[in-house]
Amino acid sequence: MARPEKKSDEKKGERAYIRWSAAELEAVDKRRQGTGLTRSEFCRRMAVDGRVTVKKAPAVNVLAVRELNPIGVNVNQIARKINELDRVPLHLVPLIERVLDRLETSLMKLIEAD
Repeated sequence: MARPEKKSDEKKGERAYIRWSAAELEAVDKRRQGTGLTRSEFCRRMAVDGRVTVKKAPAVNVLAVRELNPIGVNVNQIARKINELDRVPLHLVPLIERVLDRLETSLMKLIEAD
């Protein structure tokens, strides 16, 4: 699938060359740390907007990841098999029930932990 064409006012075809001292470049890179932006994008935003807004990612609930990841793997394996066969094989029904029970148990643990 091709990338959508940018509008003409969004295309970045113009260039500006800036000479930096080593200390200035180090200061830019230090301020840029943690933004997830390239040096060019950071400088562009600072020059145009005067600031860079960094959105912090929400904290990861390690317990939730540990509980739900193996269940997600099982669900994915079941879904692949069902899609491959284009039907739900009878021998998978007990497995699906066990996975759903495990999911319910894990969700209840997470709810109680909050």
